[in-house]
Amino acid sequence: MKKQIQEHIANGRVEEALQLLVQFDSEAVLLLARYNNAKKQYNMGLIDFGEWQRIQNQVNYAILEMASKIPDDFEVQLPGTSPQPKSAPPQVFISYNHKDAIHMHAVRGYLEKNDIKVFVDIADMGPGEDIQSFIDKAFKENHFVLSLVSENSLQSGWVSKEISAAILLNRLASKWIPVSLGQSFFDPGFYFTASTQIEGKIGEVREHMKKALEADLDTRPFEDEMGRLRDLKANLGSTLESLKKVLVTDISGPMFEPGMQKVLQAIQRAG
Repeated sequence: MKKQIQEHIANGRVEEALQLLVQFDSEAVLLLARYNNAKKQYNMGLIDFGEWQRIQNQVNYAILEMASKIPDDFEVQLPGTSPQPKSAPPQVFISYNHKDAIHMHAVRGYLEKNDIKVFVDIADMGPGEDIQSFIDKAFKENHFVLSLVSENSLQSGWVSKEISAAILLNRLASKWIPVSLGQSFFDPGFYFTASTQIEGKIGEVREHMKKALEADLDTRPFEDEMGRLRDLKANLGSTLESLKKVLVTDISGPMFEPGMQKVLQAIQRAG
């Protein structure tokens, strides 16, 4: 609006400038009344050209002064319509495993370049914020959850919980967008390999807990991790089955650009 008002003044369209300004500051009504009254007096011969020009200059100066206070993002309200709040950009929470951080940064950069607001875990957490509380809040407050699905993420206790929550969320509100960093996790062999690796991690945590007990130490530093790993192993089969039932967009290698275009279109359509 500010630029439009300045252009109107530069081109001598004072009344158009005032009509715009009234939408931002009601005090501009007084300027408009003064301008119209002076114009009427000049047309009737009640004031000479010099006085008419002096009043125009005063009004122009006042308009520009008031227009300078208009925020750059203030939108013009069309006559006969109600003011509409400026729509916020879509917000996307990215769920990923830290071993796939380079891919997360590529996805984040692509979305932000296209005016999508992006949140990730550690980068957007406040100091001392509880991880689970942050994840819960991220799922509630963002329009979409984008999961980077890979062999790494499917063997991560945290990401597995996020994917399970996202699957449920998608059933309720269609807010989940899964993208894959390859398709190898769909191979039958991955299920057995991943299960063996998860069991190995469970064995390591079990050993830590055993040592803690033998030393008469608290085992709680290991209990949360043990719970996540057991849930991960128990839910791996159902997670893989759920992924087979939805459209998972491949963004690996040369598929990144066309895949991310599909993701962007899905966000923009739903937003």
